[in-house]
Amino acid sequence: MITIKIGSYERIFSAVGNIDENWIKQQIRGLRNDGYSVCVRITIDKNPLNMVLTTQGCNSNGGSTRLPNYDEKRIFEFWHARKLDKKDFDENNLVAFLMQVRNVIE
Repeated sequence: MITIKIGSYERIFSAVGNIDENWIKQQIRGLRNDGYSVCVRITIDKNPLNMVLTTQGCNSNGGSTRLPNYDEKRIFEFWHARKLDKKDFDENNLVAFLMQVRNVIE
């Protein structure tokens, strides 16, 4: 299961292939157009992954107390490579990131 929270809106998807790319882009663009900081929080809970990724616009609740497994490390590498750890990330990179995740979990 993948949960995507953008601002105050949250959607749960049973598979990466079910993710609504247009919803993601609309939410991010809407927040930016209204002058808000964009917080995207993605929770991936599908064996072997159990992780939460957040953009810079989110309040930090601290990190994990365990080391990531091999697949989780790959996901973190995708996140950083797509520059999703930057404040002004591109929403298209977020969609591309999710498609990369698909290759790991589906």
